[in-house]
Amino acid sequence: MCASSPGLGHRSLPNQQANIKTYTLKSQQVLLAISTFKQILQSCYGPMGHAKMIQNNSGGYMTTTSASSQLLQNLTVSKPVLKLMVAAIQGHLSRFGDGGLYCGLLMSSLVDTCIGTGLHPVLCCTINEHLAQKCLQLLDSIKIPVDIADMKTMICIVRSVIETKPLCNLTHKELDYISALVLEAFLKAVPSIDSSNTMSMSHIEQLSVEGFPAHQSRVLDGVLLEATKFMTVLSKTVTMPQVQSGPQQGQIRVALYDISMAGDSQNFVDVDYEFMSDVSAEDVVVSEMMRMAERLVADEVGLVACQKVIHPTVKKFFKESGVWTLDRLSRMHIDAVHKVTGAQIISTFNPDLLGDTYGYLTSANMIDMYNKSYVHLLNHSQPICTMALCSRTGAVLEELKNVCNVANQTLGLILSNPMVLPGAGCTETYIASNLNKYISSTDESCLEELRCTRAQYLTVANNFASCFEAVAMSLEHDRGSHVTDPTNHHRYSIPPGLSQDSDWLNVHNICACGITTFHTSDEPQNHMTRRSEYCELPIEKVGNIDESSSPVTSLFEANRIESNNIGTDSDRQASKKTVVLDCFSIKRNALCIAVETANMVLRIKHTLEDTN
Repeated sequence: MCASSPGLGHRSLPNQQANIKTYTLKSQQVLLAISTFKQILQSCYGPMGHAKMIQNNSGGYMTTTSASSQLLQNLTVSKPVLKLMVAAIQGHLSRFGDGGLYCGLLMSSLVDTCIGTGLHPVLCCTINEHLAQKCLQLLDSIKIPVDIADMKTMICIVRSVIETKPLCNLTHKELDYISALVLEAFLKAVPSIDSSNTMSMSHIEQLSVEGFPAHQSRVLDGVLLEATKFMTVLSKTVTMPQVQSGPQQGQIRVALYDISMAGDSQNFVDVDYEFMSDVSAEDVVVSEMMRMAERLVADEVGLVACQKVIHPTVKKFFKESGVWTLDRLSRMHIDAVHKVTGAQIISTFNPDLLGDTYGYLTSANMIDMYNKSYVHLLNHSQPICTMALCSRTGAVLEELKNVCNVANQTLGLILSNPMVLPGAGCTETYIASNLNKYISSTDESCLEELRCTRAQYLTVANNFASCFEAVAMSLEHDRGSHVTDPTNHHRYSIPPGLSQDSDWLNVHNICACGITTFHTSDEPQNHMTRRSEYCELPIEKVGNIDESSSPVTSLFEANRIESNNIGTDSDRQASKKTVVLDCFSIKRNALCIAVETANMVLRIKHTLEDTN
């Protein structure tokens, strides 16, 4: 039973009786909503997927994306069943960042097809759970250990994430360049062995630069803050005071405030605000700030940063003392300054409470880039960097920022669990093929344990396996198709417009993920069939993907592409040999979430909605 109510606070009349609408999971409204949801996800899936433009009925902000995180965040669903499914996918994304479309596709396919079997939902759930455990064993059997010291392998993982978002509109050369930048930023955020800092994706700041091509993106150590007309800074020629003694000798001491210094603040400690008629409240506040400023100058502070406004009198005093001031930082920028300096945010003017709140910088200066001026704050003791991402349009830039964040999060997961899986749908066809073998060999003892007949088991189990095949097939858009080899069970893409009897095999002789290949033979190609039927191809393995598989680095020796030659016809053809890898942790969790949520939905008998 699933109930949805807007609550009494949303009723048109508080005392009006509830108007309950009820419908079953098999009702046309629910089935149509699930089918539509699946089609939306399916059309966005993979590097050949299509972007979606989302805008509410009030004509608000328009979002263009094919990323699951942005899609689900901006998509409004009304059916409680869909809200449950969306919440499960977003829960997966909040932890892993990627795999949302895969999770949603598998989940909605299981729900849709299990309802279509006509069998009892509890029986479907029992068999689904049984086969899900077999799927996890299959994933463990083909996972590939990753040598995280091999930069080609790591760049390949990043590229596999970024190229799934066609809205980024990157050429092969730009894709390789952005992938290398993402890896560079990730490595800069990794603390050294002797450092007490912890690894965090928040140590990678992003700077959006619209109007420039993607190949002008770059990574810089430290933090970049755009010097707007509201952010007052001193001249480039001013030398800030440095610490003269102690362990921080030669560094710039920083004080960081999040309260207003405009003269209207009341953030004092133990002060009674009683003024005589001839006393100005602003003068009192300014005098208190001046006491604080004098203490900062005495403590050899070289930079004062404030989230809000600094009073001109205080700012003039700092300027005469050679101290830099940064005001109007905003919430976002003050967090960046906090990360790079390590300073504690100060919320009082009391100079006696400063204590150990200061942070430190190695250098601070003004730089000009992208036709703008930026404040560059650098601290060699903090593993933080800024990735300046460029794109000619705002929509593409937002998609690029999002996918780079996902790629960084994926690298963090690889660092903690260095395992990958064949990508581009090859893992799904491998699972589907091996499930079919397992299903056909199931003995009577398993059927007794599941409490079902063989016919019931075959109906649900074959449906379960076909859902994985359907997910792999979702990568083919615009009437494309694929074939699967019977040896390694990897898929080979048939581009749209090519017939089954065409000469495509001589050109596309490497599987979708790039791990297996085959020799062309004189066998007639009419033995190759589409979709879930398997073609008979003589396969040559480029890399070992069995249980005793070797590190994936060997794959790149057979699929190497020189970056400086990308762009020629031969190298565009060679780029198709690039290995596509999926993060093991992401795919495993997405599979578990999809099956568990699908089973939860299948157990729902009625949905209740209060329309008042």
